[in-house]
Amino acid sequence: MNLVNSPSWLETIYSALSKSPLHYRITRDQVTQLNAGRTDITAANEFLQVGVMLFAGDSSFKPHIHKKRAEASEKFLAQEAWVVIEGEVEVTYFDIDKSPLCTRVLRPGDVSITLQGGHGYAARGLDCLVYEFKTGPYRGVEIDKELINGP
Repeated sequence: MNLVNSPSWLETIYSALSKSPLHYRITRDQVTQLNAGRTDITAANEFLQVGVMLFAGDSSFKPHIHKKRAEASEKFLAQEAWVVIEGEVEVTYFDIDKSPLCTRVLRPGDVSITLQGGHGYAARGLDCLVYEFKTGPYRGVEIDKELINGP
């Protein structure tokens, strides 16, 4: 696995309480430094696997199917990623104690990956188109979310 650490197009945000673990990753739409092929943005042990792929116009990869597998797990953590397609989104990131960590503005092509902690999103005066990807199954607000006060 080719996990990237801190190229200029990747911001890593850690907990202010413990300085770890990793909480958020933000990739910007400036990935000109990528090598051809796949670059993993999250580690193999995360619930949410995020990577970026740069392929030449004549390249391909072998067709495949993903196998179902039984896994015993006592823990489940919903993680998610947002990909901004149109508009601007202001994101407030929260630490594990629900205190604000920082605020960032995401623009078209930017990706926000939430691994731990909380977040709040607000459109910045424009209609926005955002794709969201998260681990599932989602069991609803009562089971999977704890609402927090924030900006």
